[in-house]
Amino acid sequence: MLSAATLFEWTLLCAGCILVPYEYALTFAYNVFLHPLRNYPGPLLAKMTDAYAGFYAMMMRLHLTAWEDHQKYGRVMRHGPNKLVFNSAQALKDIYTNDRLSKSHVYLTSLQATTGENVWSTIDKRTHRIRKRMIGAVLNDRSLQQFEPTIIREVDIFLGVVLSSCQGSRLLNMTDKFNYLMLDIVGHLAFGHANRTQTVPKNRFLSKGITVANYHVNVLLQYPYLARSWLVSLIRHITARQQERNLNSLRKIITRRKMQGIDAHYDLYHFVTRQMGAEDTESVELSELWSEAALFYVAGVETSSTTLCALFFYLSRYRECYDRLVSEIRSSFTSGDDIKRGTTLANCHYLRACLDECMRISPPAPGIFWREASHDNSKASGPLVIDGHVINPGTQVGVCTYAIHHNEEYFPEPFVFKPERWMAESSAPKPSVPLAAFSLGARSCPGRSLAYLQISLTVAKTLWYFDFERPSGKLGNVGSRGGKGKPDEFQLYDILASTHTGPILSFKPRGEYWKDLKAM
Repeated sequence: MLSAATLFEWTLLCAGCILVPYEYALTFAYNVFLHPLRNYPGPLLAKMTDAYAGFYAMMMRLHLTAWEDHQKYGRVMRHGPNKLVFNSAQALKDIYTNDRLSKSHVYLTSLQATTGENVWSTIDKRTHRIRKRMIGAVLNDRSLQQFEPTIIREVDIFLGVVLSSCQGSRLLNMTDKFNYLMLDIVGHLAFGHANRTQTVPKNRFLSKGITVANYHVNVLLQYPYLARSWLVSLIRHITARQQERNLNSLRKIITRRKMQGIDAHYDLYHFVTRQMGAEDTESVELSELWSEAALFYVAGVETSSTTLCALFFYLSRYRECYDRLVSEIRSSFTSGDDIKRGTTLANCHYLRACLDECMRISPPAPGIFWREASHDNSKASGPLVIDGHVINPGTQVGVCTYAIHHNEEYFPEPFVFKPERWMAESSAPKPSVPLAAFSLGARSCPGRSLAYLQISLTVAKTLWYFDFERPSGKLGNVGSRGGKGKPDEFQLYDILASTHTGPILSFKPRGEYWKDLKAM
């Protein structure tokens, strides 16, 4: 019996043979029988058209499809007419730390779904270096030290929300709570602005808008033909209202921040306008600040929220991990106020191992980030080789983060949550492939230190004050891939970053420590 996916592929293939114009039929035939990549294994429909990846991107499961296809076709496969996806440590290094490769031209399609070019979407290396230095000023260690009290203040608000749920015997959907927490932190980091989504329900539309924007970008990234077709107008029509609402909110925030003066907060606005020159602040809204601020919101919320939600999901299912992490945190600190950036937090090695394992098993950005080499590059440097394969100029290459993080060659029992994989003193086999959650090389995520800091503080302070468990019955399984054969895997939906639901958890105050929260 054919699976739904296989049935879809053959239906689309048959329909294409009958309905597509003659020239498209010739293109399909060329892609299958004459294209330079014709000998690489892969799904037939993927060889013909990027609609294969586009369909699964629309279904928000391209990361799962890539992993499943690697099981069928091996460590390198053709996943589009001009796309090769690899699943090896060597390819990860060869692609993402290789100066001869740049971001694929498909990233230009994201400009149709965003406010403009930013440090993530630019394909020009010089522009990227300039923008990364600008963003780096906001995310370096000195800035994070100044920003930490703001993070702690927002985490304390989150703890107050948890405490209220305990007093009312309510269950919490952690996706909502962590999204709101991260939105509030990012608002301060970008513009010194309190979004107050944790406490003011009317402000929570921002969360939905970020999800819509990520979804839109990912579909165009995987199926760039849509950017030139009438279908993109349909996507815009569906997402326009929500995106415009978010952009209007961003305009108001920028206008309000401009009125406060450059030095009112040490935020993105401060550092960008300092670099631009104070006299140029009137044009800030049309400058680099606009697109980089939008990126802060889009990239900084769902990524950290995903890691937190996944970690609480796995801790609620792996009691031995929960107990060990609780023991480490409660024995390392003498009070909740002591939990802050510094040596003690850095020495919570099991906490760090839990975060790394969580980002392995549930990567916040689970998909494929495309790279390509220009034709000019090949003339000067000889053939480009990726994991032993000579790659023609213009070919798009990439590694699916989810797939390599679940490759049994590097991670035995890949669907089992095992933080000890990442601990030097553990006897467990150590991964022979680096964690790819933040990518690698020059284009790796500049927000890595911020992500670890805000996630570590949130987890440590929550487990200092509370215990938690999942409820019995159906609510306890919210967030699980249960119906798909993976009852203990957290369900991610691939939208460039990840979106998700759950877990649903019940919290209980730890002894009398909750009284400290009342005094905050």
